[in-house]
Amino acid sequence: MNARYTLIVVLVFVALVAFAYTLRDTESRQVGPGAPTATPQALLEVNEADVEEVSVLGATGAYTLSRVAGGWEVDGQPASTEVGSVVTALAKPTVLRELPADRKAEDYGFATPALTVTLRTAAGDKHVIVVGDKAVAEEQRYVKLLDGARIVLIGNYDVDRLVEWLTTPPLAPTATPTGDLTPAAAGEGTTEGLSPAEESTAEETAEATATAPPEATSANPQAPTRAATLPAAASPTP
Repeated sequence: MNARYTLIVVLVFVALVAFAYTLRDTESRQVGPGAPTATPQALLEVNEADVEEVSVLGATGAYTLSRVAGGWEVDGQPASTEVGSVVTALAKPTVLRELPADRKAEDYGFATPALTVTLRTAAGDKHVIVVGDKAVAEEQRYVKLLDGARIVLIGNYDVDRLVEWLTTPPLAPTATPTGDLTPAAAGEGTTEGLSPAEESTAEETAEATATAPPEATSANPQAPTRAATLPAAASPTP
């Protein structure tokens, strides 16, 4: 009995030594509640200030965002300030999670992408991001680089804005006129700027309008008609 017990102890000891030997080069890590979550590797890291143009192609249309002095344009028209923040997010998208390497791209919407976004820099570099399906029950999207195999999840907000701009371009708001638009301010009822002949005609017209008798209406049946103010035609003499 003692020999059998001794053999078991020896075998357990040998197993522990072998297990410890296999872990000799393994990096230690914290596990359990409160352990830090590993940060996924970035999908793309481009300096936002270097991005000169963003071309967006979708199933319902396409448009181009171009950097100009003081901001951005969308297809040659001034764009809203929101464009700058979206371009910043595209240049360095925050990766929330990365899918295992054995996943097939066609299973996540990349066979018919929802969007193809091309970033061009001042140095002539081009980076193409392909947008796939939305994640199930999550505000996230599957994306990948056109020439890459990695499939990652990023937040849905910036991608949604790009989709919305296919039908509603992000144009800058139009300024509202603030000047005095009253008739007097517009010159109505005045003779300023008229020639002497035109001024005389305008004054005569205004005077005739002011002295003309009111027309009889249902609201004022006592008012004399224009016909009543005219002299009666002379009857022909026999």
